[in-house]
Amino acid sequence: MRHSISHLLNQKRYKSVIKKQAKPKGFACFFFVTKELSGFIARNKKFLLIISIYPHFYSPFTIEVGYNGCQWGEVGDLPSHTDMLIGKYTHDLDPKKRLTLPSKWRSDLGKKVVITNGLDNSLFVFGVKEWETVAQKLAQSGFGNQDSRSFNRFILGNAFETDVDAAGRIVIPETLKAFAHLTEKVVLAGMYSRIEIWDEKAWEANIAKVNGEADILASKLNDLGII
Repeated sequence: MRHSISHLLNQKRYKSVIKKQAKPKGFACFFFVTKELSGFIARNKKFLLIISIYPHFYSPFTIEVGYNGCQWGEVGDLPSHTDMLIGKYTHDLDPKKRLTLPSKWRSDLGKKVVITNGLDNSLFVFGVKEWETVAQKLAQSGFGNQDSRSFNRFILGNAFETDVDAAGRIVIPETLKAFAHLTEKVVLAGMYSRIEIWDEKAWEANIAKVNGEADILASKLNDLGII
């Protein structure tokens, strides 16, 4: 059930304070609501209120949502409007093994990420929500199959959860740095729902190979009905 902002604000039981931010994309909103209202989205100066009934809530509670609508608070598992993780960036890996994430991706990844072994001697980076989905699928593959056990050790057994600091940096664990042969110049490549981290020279070699095989790969994917 949806209601407009004006409809809700005309009802005395809802109190609202809307504080406009310096950032141009939207608002930061703070709603003090009764049990009938459990969440809302503030995004791009348009408001969509999602009304849910939770009978076990008997006292007012507070929900805080950032200007881009990515912080859900009490809402739970509702779909978020995230941007795709796409594009390529080249950044430096500093002596403390810190790597700066592209600013465009930070709001979607959140304050924590999971980094683990990837394929082709790269590293995979996931936002926590996406990682939960990936890890659950791997766990459901079962332990009776040797290939499943081995791949789970490769991915799950080498995963690290790390904080994104105030400057947008993550720390690459030494074991993962060694696995991917990372040097000073590092490529971050967006793969829609994950990031791949490559040593720059390894990335360039891989892309040169792929560029020479692109037509063949496209034909194979077409035969499979993927493109």
